[in-house]
Amino acid sequence: HPGLLEEAAGLYRNLLGVGAKVWVEGELMHDNYLNKSILWVHEIRLVRSSSQSVTIRHLLNLMTENKMDLEEGAEALLMPYNEAMQICRLSDDATERQWKA
Repeated sequence: HPGLLEEAAGLYRNLLGVGAKVWVEGELMHDNYLNKSILWVHEIRLVRSSSQSVTIRHLLNLMTENKMDLEEGAEALLMPYNEAMQICRLSDDATERQWKA
């Protein structure tokens, strides 16, 4: 769905680096008019975050600001949900959050 990709592009733009894994669910269709295949995306989910420190910091910021689902972020960081919740609630200091993650 075009709207979903635009929305997801903003959220995932700075998260998709080397080592990141993303799950995409959709339908592969063929547009006869354009003579092209199209992937109609229904859902996108970050499965594993890159290990780059700037990416981890950005992901934690998104989780703290409730822009990224906490469960999805915790899974991407390979940490238990409760631990991710505590880290996001603990501090307003992004460096401290990153260090604890």
